[in-house]
Amino acid sequence: MNVSTQREAKWEAWAFGALVGAVFASAFTLPGGRWLLGASVVLTVIQLVRARRAPAFPAVAWLGLTCILIAVCTTIWGMNPARGIPKLTKLIWFIGIPLCATLVTGPSRIWMLVRAYACGCGVLGVLTCVRHTVKARELVALGQFDRFSDALVHVGSMSDAQRLMVGVLLALGLLLASRGVAARARWGWGCLLGVIAVGLLINFKRGAWFSTVGVVTVFLIIRAGWRYAVAIVLLALCLLAVPTVRTRVAGLKDELSGRGGRMMMWREIAPELHRQYPWGVGYRALTNDAMREIEPRVEPNRDHLHSNPIQMWVDTGWLGLAVYLLWMGWSCTDAMRFCVRMRRDPAALALALALGMGLAALLFNGLVEYNFGDGEIVLAYGWMIGTLAAGAAARNETRTSLS
Repeated sequence: MNVSTQREAKWEAWAFGALVGAVFASAFTLPGGRWLLGASVVLTVIQLVRARRAPAFPAVAWLGLTCILIAVCTTIWGMNPARGIPKLTKLIWFIGIPLCATLVTGPSRIWMLVRAYACGCGVLGVLTCVRHTVKARELVALGQFDRFSDALVHVGSMSDAQRLMVGVLLALGLLLASRGVAARARWGWGCLLGVIAVGLLINFKRGAWFSTVGVVTVFLIIRAGWRYAVAIVLLALCLLAVPTVRTRVAGLKDELSGRGGRMMMWREIAPELHRQYPWGVGYRALTNDAMREIEPRVEPNRDHLHSNPIQMWVDTGWLGLAVYLLWMGWSCTDAMRFCVRMRRDPAALALALALGMGLAALLFNGLVEYNFGDGEIVLAYGWMIGTLAAGAAARNETRTSLS
C-alpha cells in the first residue's frame, strides 16, 4: 500500500469512526448525533475527493431523494410555506442513507453500527429511568398531578419510546448472535436488553409497546422458536396486571372513537384536507387551527395526523404517497436480500434480522404515529436504511466477528 492509499484509508477510517459515534449518540442526543453525522459527511467527502471516487448511491437513496424533492415542491406551493419551508431542514439528515451505503463495506461494520445504536439506547434507557422519575415527582410536588403514575405517563416521550423500541430489537439480535461465545458477552447483552426494555415500559407509549411485542414475537419465531415467542406474549399479558399499564391500554377506545382521537382525524380531517389541497399541503405545514376549522373536537396543539401514510397523502398528495410507499418497500426488500445473503452465518443473520426488524417496527408504529417528521427518528431511518442497502450489496466480507 503506497503513501497516498494509506492516507485515503485513514480518512475513510476517520469518517467511519465519526459515523459510529453519530449512530451511538443519535440514540440519546439529537444535537450530538447530527454534529457527528455532519463530521462523517465532511470526512467522507474529503476522502472521496482525494480518491477521485463517487459515493455509493443505491436505488433506495434515489427514491428517498425523489420523495424529498416532492415534499419540497408541495411545501413551497402548499398551504403554509412560511411554516413548512423552515422544517424542510429535517429532511437533510436522510443523508445518512448514501453515507452508510458508502462507508459500510461489510458485515463487521454493520455489527459495529448495530452495537453502537444498541449501547446508545442503553444510555437512553438509564436516562429515561432517572429523568422521568425526577420529573414525575416534581410534577406531583407542584400539585399538577395527584398520582405519581399519572405524572409518569405525562412525561413520556414518543421519540424516546421509538428509539428504545429499535434498541430492544437490536439488543435482542446481539443476544441471539452471541450464542456460542463467552457467557460474559451474553450476560452483557442480556442486561443491556433489560435496561432498554424498562426504559421503553416507563415511557408508557402504547404504539411503541404493541409494535415492540409484535415484531419481537415474529423475530423470536424466526430465530429462537415458538417457546420464546409465547414467553414474550405471556410476559406482555402479565404486565396488564400493573394498573397504569392497564389504564393506558384501556384508553385505546378513545383513539378509536369519534371524540377527537386518531380515527376522527383519519376519517374526517384528512379527506377534507386532501380535497382542499389535492397536490398536498406541504411538509409540516399543517396547523392545529386548520384542523380545528374542519373538526373542532381535535385535541389542542395537535398539528399532525398520527400516521405516516395518511400524513404523506395529505402533505404531498397521491404522488408523494406512492413514492414514499415505494421507498419504504424497497428498504424492506433490501432487508430481505441482506438476510438471504447472510443465511450461512448464524451470527450475521441474527444481526441482519435485528436491523430489518428494527426498521419494520418503525414502519409498523408509523401506521399510528407520524415518525417521518421526527428529527430523532429521521436519523434512525437514515442509518438503518443505508446500512440495509449496504448489507444487501454484501461487499467484501462474508462473515462478522462478535468478539
